[in-house]
Parts: sequence; structure tokens; C-alpha cells
Amino acid sequence: RAGVDQATPWLAQEFAQGDGLDALLRKRTRPTVDAVVGLVSRIADALDAGAADGWTHGALHPRDILVTPDLDTVAITGVGIAHVVERAGFRAPRRRPYVAPERIAGHGWDARADLYSLAVIALELIGTRRASSGGHLPVATVLDEAGLDIERWSRALTRALAEDPAQRFQTAREFADA
Repeated sequence: RAGVDQATPWLAQEFAQGDGLDALLRKRTRPTVDAVVGLVSRIADALDAGAADGWTHGALHPRDILVTPDLDTVAITGVGIAHVVERAGFRAPRRRPYVAPERIAGHGWDARADLYSLAVIALELIGTRRASSGGHLPVATVLDEAGLDIERWSRALTRALAEDPAQRFQTAREFADA
């Protein structure tokens, strides 16, 4: 649940145990590609479940994704708060490079903004370095360095990272399946 009490935005959610995905990204060793696909799938399902109930994140960042050490359980924190903050007349966080272009431009947004963020996070998980705050990791370079099928992976990631939300997958699950 989220709301505004006398111009103060608030968010209440269940307790979730785990480490932020940002801690995993800071480690020098990355999960296997199979583990990344599984993790992205679980995050996609969580995002789609929230979207089905009318809740989107809008400022998804690796520290908002809690994972258990075995990477089998994920929880997303902060879902809904960006909408509440904006309804209260404040600017919600826009943490680059994770935030979708439509959010940076101040336009309306929906669940496809979270899909964009998930694609940036997936690219970081696959690669060996973090995206800088000023831009993204080059998709083909990351895939080549990881030894992956550039054509197949690039199609999915490039579509999920499209500037125009209408060109992206319509759900996070579609992205995870691709």
C-alpha cells in the first residue's frame, strides 16, 4: 500500500529478506548465463504481477531488487512510490542509466519503463562491468565479451532498450522469454 499523508508520501510493504542486487553486481564474479536468465525471469514475473494490479516501479534500480544468496527468490522494493511521489507534486528518482527515456523527458510512463530498467540490469548481469551513469553498456560489446550469441541476445535487449516504449516488449515476461 502507498499513499500521501499531509503531503508526505508513504509506502508500506511486506518484509523481504535478501541482499540488494547491487551487491551482486559489485562482485567480480558474475552469475552464469543460466542463472541470469532465471533471475531476470523471476524479476519479470514480479514486475508483471505488480503491473497487473496497477503497480509499477518507475525508478527500478539494482538496489531495489532483493535476492537470496541462491538467486532463487526475488523481491522488489519501492513499487508504487514513484507514482505517489509524483502525485504529491515532487519529482520521483530518475537514476541513470536505469530510468527509461520517457521518465528522463518527464513524459507519462507505464510498466514498459520498468521493462527498460530490467533490460539495463540484465545487460549488467551478463557483462563484466557496470553501466556508467551517463549511458548504457554497448549491447554487442557486452554480448561478445560474454561469449553469447550476439544476434539472438541483441534482438531481445535492443528491443527492450528501445527509446520509444511502443517499440519495446509489452510485458517483462515477453522480454524474459525472448
